[in-house]
Amino acid sequence: MVIMFKNKYLFILALLVTTTSYSENYNVTQENKKEAKEVLKHEKEDSGRIGEFAVSGNAIIFKGNGFLINDGVLKGSIKAVGEDTKNEKSKKGEIIVTAQGNGVSGVGYSPYSNKRDVDKKINSIKNSGYISGEANLTGGNAVTHGALEEVYSVANGISGLTLADFGDTATGGSGDSGIVDGAGGASRSGRSKSVSLLSTKVLASKTVEKISENKIGEIKKTDPADFHGKNNKFTLEDIVNTGNISGKAMLRTKEGYVKPDSEAFGGNKAMSPQWRTINAVSTANGIANMAYITTIDKYTYSEDKVNGSYIRNINNFGNISGEADAKTGSLATLNNIRAYATANGISSVAYSNNFVKSLTEATIDKVNNSGNISGKLKAEVGHNTSRGIHEYSQALVTGSANGISVYSRSSNGQMKNSRAVLGELSNTGSISGDLYARGGSGYGEARADIKSSGNGVAVYTESSVKKETKIGSINNQGMITGKAVVYGGKDKRAMNDKELKDKIFHVPLTNNISGFSLPEEDVEDDKAAVAEMRKYEKEKANELENNIAKYQKLVGDKEKEILAKSPKSSQLSEQDKINRDSIFKKYINDEIKEQKDLIWSGYNEKVVAEARKRKAELEKLEGSATDDEKIKFLEEYKTELKKRLLAKGLQNHIKKEINKRLAKIDEILDKNKVKDIPDTSEILALKEEKKKLEGDLANLLKEKRDIENDHIAANVNTVTGMEASGNGISINDGSQTGVELGSFKNSGVISGETEIHHGNSQRKYTRIAHKNSGAGVAVGGDVLSKIENTGIISGTEFALLAKGSRSDAYGLKKEDIVYKSGFKGGVDNYGILAGRIIIGGYQAAHTGTHGEWGAIEEDYAYFETIYKDEKHYNNKGIFLVLDRNGKVKKVIGKNEDTIYNGRTVKNVLDKDSTYEGDTTNKIINGVGKDGVVIAKENQDRNIDNSIVNGFKIAVKVEDKGVARISNSTINANGFGNSYAILGDEGTNEVEITNKSIINGKIDLGAGDDRLTLSGNYRLNREVDLGKGNNTLAFGKKENTTISTLSYSTFDTSSTNTSVFNGTVNNANKVEVNENTAFSSSSKINGVNELNLANGKTLDYYFVDKENQAFAELAKNNRNLKVNGSGKVNLVPIGNKVQIGYEKDLLGFTFGNNLLKPNNNGGNNNSGNNNPGNNGNNGNNNNPGNNVPGNNGNFFIDPRLTPFEKYSKGAFDAYIADYKSTGIDFLKDYKSSQEVFKNYLYNLTNNNPVGYLKDSAIDTILAYHKANTNSNFAKKGQITVSGETFNIRNKYYENNKVVSNGASAEISYGTSDNTNIGLNIGGGQSKVKTSNENIKSEVLVLGVNAKYKVKNFSWQNEVSYGRIKPKKYSALDTYSLYSQLEYNIPLSETWNLTPKVSVFLSKVKQKEMTVNNIKVAKDDDTFIETTVGTELNKKFMFGNNGINFGLGVDYSMVKDLDDSKAHFVGGSTEFDLRNYDRKNRATAEIKFGYEHRSGVTVTFKFRKNKDATSSSFGLGYKF
Repeated sequence: MVIMFKNKYLFILALLVTTTSYSENYNVTQENKKEAKEVLKHEKEDSGRIGEFAVSGNAIIFKGNGFLINDGVLKGSIKAVGEDTKNEKSKKGEIIVTAQGNGVSGVGYSPYSNKRDVDKKINSIKNSGYISGEANLTGGNAVTHGALEEVYSVANGISGLTLADFGDTATGGSGDSGIVDGAGGASRSGRSKSVSLLSTKVLASKTVEKISENKIGEIKKTDPADFHGKNNKFTLEDIVNTGNISGKAMLRTKEGYVKPDSEAFGGNKAMSPQWRTINAVSTANGIANMAYITTIDKYTYSEDKVNGSYIRNINNFGNISGEADAKTGSLATLNNIRAYATANGISSVAYSNNFVKSLTEATIDKVNNSGNISGKLKAEVGHNTSRGIHEYSQALVTGSANGISVYSRSSNGQMKNSRAVLGELSNTGSISGDLYARGGSGYGEARADIKSSGNGVAVYTESSVKKETKIGSINNQGMITGKAVVYGGKDKRAMNDKELKDKIFHVPLTNNISGFSLPEEDVEDDKAAVAEMRKYEKEKANELENNIAKYQKLVGDKEKEILAKSPKSSQLSEQDKINRDSIFKKYINDEIKEQKDLIWSGYNEKVVAEARKRKAELEKLEGSATDDEKIKFLEEYKTELKKRLLAKGLQNHIKKEINKRLAKIDEILDKNKVKDIPDTSEILALKEEKKKLEGDLANLLKEKRDIENDHIAANVNTVTGMEASGNGISINDGSQTGVELGSFKNSGVISGETEIHHGNSQRKYTRIAHKNSGAGVAVGGDVLSKIENTGIISGTEFALLAKGSRSDAYGLKKEDIVYKSGFKGGVDNYGILAGRIIIGGYQAAHTGTHGEWGAIEEDYAYFETIYKDEKHYNNKGIFLVLDRNGKVKKVIGKNEDTIYNGRTVKNVLDKDSTYEGDTTNKIINGVGKDGVVIAKENQDRNIDNSIVNGFKIAVKVEDKGVARISNSTINANGFGNSYAILGDEGTNEVEITNKSIINGKIDLGAGDDRLTLSGNYRLNREVDLGKGNNTLAFGKKENTTISTLSYSTFDTSSTNTSVFNGTVNNANKVEVNENTAFSSSSKINGVNELNLANGKTLDYYFVDKENQAFAELAKNNRNLKVNGSGKVNLVPIGNKVQIGYEKDLLGFTFGNNLLKPNNNGGNNNSGNNNPGNNGNNGNNNNPGNNVPGNNGNFFIDPRLTPFEKYSKGAFDAYIADYKSTGIDFLKDYKSSQEVFKNYLYNLTNNNPVGYLKDSAIDTILAYHKANTNSNFAKKGQITVSGETFNIRNKYYENNKVVSNGASAEISYGTSDNTNIGLNIGGGQSKVKTSNENIKSEVLVLGVNAKYKVKNFSWQNEVSYGRIKPKKYSALDTYSLYSQLEYNIPLSETWNLTPKVSVFLSKVKQKEMTVNNIKVAKDDDTFIETTVGTELNKKFMFGNNGINFGLGVDYSMVKDLDDSKAHFVGGSTEFDLRNYDRKNRATAEIKFGYEHRSGVTVTFKFRKNKDATSSSFGLGYKF
């Protein structure tokens, strides 16, 4: 067994996964979407690991125990492409990912350094929305490492994974590896390489112990966890699904290339490896749970510990699916695909590595399915370089592509038990497994090896000790189907042979083990089917030798033709004639002697007979040969001698003798040619033909030599393994012990299908190692419980298969052999059992002596038991014996009425006949070539409380016939071209109501057909209404119809509805006659008209244009005509904001859209008086002339909570513009409600452009207040001053402005009372918001006049300011500042100064474009009136004076208006929030210094509720 996890770094905190657990719960509502979509890159040259273990690409991560309720969308995904590199050591082409890309993920983890157990749970999951995990991974085209080396627990819908490692080495020395060989811990090599990686140990352990090196002779204490092991458990408790859970993976490796051989082993050439493998474990499942434990230590005592994967209860009413598509590149030395527990619908797997002795168990307690559960895997392996024996191109698939899979693996001989158990299975829906696997081609190992894969339900245990493999009970009313299509590998020659026919395997019935259990006619039929292929195989095996002989003859014939048509020599001398005759006589006598030796040898009868015949011919020729006949003999003898030269092992002296004779013959023949006569055109053409034939012959001879000398090609292994696969239900453990099937009832369909193509190597088809595959039910042991069947159980090979027994103790003749059924509890059949073998048994194969047809190559030999063990079955239904093509060749049953549970069993024993009787309270069985039950032309056929089993066609409906199916089950075979219900080319009508289950395809064929669905029905396969004008009706049609236009709304779903979750094709008209919901995973194709009955509601769930029932309309941009007065509720799933016209949201429109549009280009729906939700109706929301085409009603997502004031203004403008223009201005922000609402909020509340006018006012006002600090000049004096200023004003939340600047002023005293001055200022202003920052450059020019008399002063200043933001248009300000003061002396050093000021500023803002909005041009005025007082204290120290002041003032404002904006392309304006400036009080502190020389220094600090400002100035008086 290949170790599933290897070379994995342990880099996650064990704190998250030890037995100390805590709860975390998730509740994802319908309007929410959690998506983790990551593109992963390599970070290290020497590592293929990408992303973060157990984190990357997971939508929901359970770090502790908890529950999940999901009504929305959870989507995890990862994508990665390995690098193309020529560096042989680089691993950047390799990909390693673990526990990533899952919809829901939980990981339990205990590396060696953590001594605690793992017992992790997800308590419950309830899903009515979408949960999906996806991965798209491609290895790089690297010179060496280009594999998907480890893809473990990836791309699952729901994923549980627990990993553990324990155990010391034999010497007691250990350390945390940091590298995992296997998922949970260190390998031998891992630890030896990584004992110094102590950081992992520190991270992984709650208690950090001192780590010391072992000293010589020291005995290290072993932790009990390393002696007795650890418990390692993960439990998924209760899962209820009414939505969709899916896992999907696309796995690829790139094409390799033939590398130059590398030097190795003392100069000898050795082929260097190139990896293009794909290793996937527990990946791409709908629901996956895996427990993995490992140890490197053989000497532990872990028998009492448990390694367990547990899934408790699953109730599924929706869809659960797993799917993977894996394909390797070719021309690499290793390009295997290994898929373990991958691409299942539901998977529980426990894996204990080789030295682990723990109880290993994988269980699922109960599955109740009324929906769809499916697993699908496609695995295609390419060809290798075909250069060496150690090349591997294998498709190795175990526990994969099943609908439900339980798989337990262990191998230690000291462990107590290994268990794989499915407790209860109840199914009314569909459970299917689908496998397509193709082995590779080339040299070495080119195989397909399949175990427990492609089954509907599979339980499988691999263990070398006691095993328990069990299904407790099965009650199936739906469909359980398995399918496995497998192609064996081919060697290089077979790979290149494009004419090689496929040989499809079937269980042989011709050996004595099988044949003696069957009627002679069945055995002879099988021989006849095999004979033609055997003939072809024999021809193919001898094809090369036959072709060589064919071309040798063609060359010889062509040479004779040339000789015959060449002119004869007329110049032969007598001596030449003597020589010719002498050579002829000598060589013919030698040839006669050769034939005599063969006759005397007695080699075999055939050789002796041919030698006698040839001897007689030669003796006759010797005595009567003409000259021409002598030449002809020498020509033939020459050809024969050439053939002898090719004989293998020919001794040298014989070769010399042959070559000597050939030279002599050539000399004689040459002298018999015409000399000096040129060849004619005919002769030249013949010689060219001969040359070509000789070339073809040479190629064939070379191919033969190459094959004989190619010892590597002679050892290619293409044997195909096929075990416990392609079954409907499979319970196997590979050793026929410990297998159990409990109670079993089937009224539905259980089918298994295999299509196995033989591999081919060494010019032969290779064997199939076949075990228990291709059955409806296959059990690897005996069954003690009773099998009750009222439905169909079928297999391409077996209907039922259990071990049973065969005994030849009483003799070896056919009549002496005893066969016993493995179904010890008996089989009660009231339905159909179908297969080549009906109730089969098996034994380990032995070839024995079975005559020409009897060789057994398979691992098991199978036998039938119905003919020799009649006491173990009760057949009240029918057995259908199938041929190799799956067609019925024989019906076995009785025409006797039997009552089962109140239903009378009726059998149609003629495979071409139909049932004509009553169809109420019946079980009706038949082949149904033309239908078991037929609703004939103009006939109304009621099928009530019945089961109709039709292997080919269950119910046939003819022109104008009506089939009404109520409370009944209709079953068709699960493989082949079969139908539950089939119509003809006329008008067919089918009504399915009242808990009816249809197990099989519905195809009503051409014609105008009608299908009505009502009540709690179940369709378990696809439906096609065929060509014509067809109607799909939900609920029975009422007699009265109100012909008014229906309408649609955005709303939550209605109550009391039946949910449609299937697929119907060619449904041209859909009627809703009862409350109905279309799930977002349903598909109804071909629709062009919807009729809604009065008072009825259709809840229409959708995620996007692809995930909705009418997705086909969206793809083709079609409109849907709607009639009636019912209602459509559009119910969005996920967090995407849904706003817009129907066509924008859905890709089509609901409404009367096939009528003529009105003059405005919108819907002609004036009759629609319903406002819809949010007050929107079709007429009022008409898009108008600017909207191309017909886009339907306009909808606003009702799930959006109320907006705040400014956001609502922008939102209303967005809606108005959207309606008037048809342009979705916010389409880039609809990925989630959070994104949408945050964008609107940032656009209106946190938009720095909205605060530009305020920042201009704050800056200009700070400039003017700074200029009030200048000194007053007396007449003739000049003062100069400079002032710096800083202001910080908080606007809204975290939005603010910071302005820094400086001003310079020069003043002149025109008198002692009057000054005039000029000033200039500049600086930088920055508006800061949580969304964006804007810097602006500021320039201010001003003039002022000051008047001062006694204690009174008055200052006036006018200015022009220019504020230029980066990226945007400049703002201009025109300002007036006037301040009046009166100074009141209180003492020589104290004074009080009341003051009043007015600031008036006009701000002009140009139009500017900001991202997707335009901010309007604006001309706004700001006025601030301030009154206040100031108390000053003056100190004099000689020539120095110091002034200190405190002040307070109160400002009253006329604020600026909000800036206006509209969306680019729209016209409706909305407000951008600005600073809502209120009346406010401000405190001020001043400090001044003055020297008698005229130097002044000032500092001022002001503070109010929102703003803080400061200034610093220098001045001088001249």
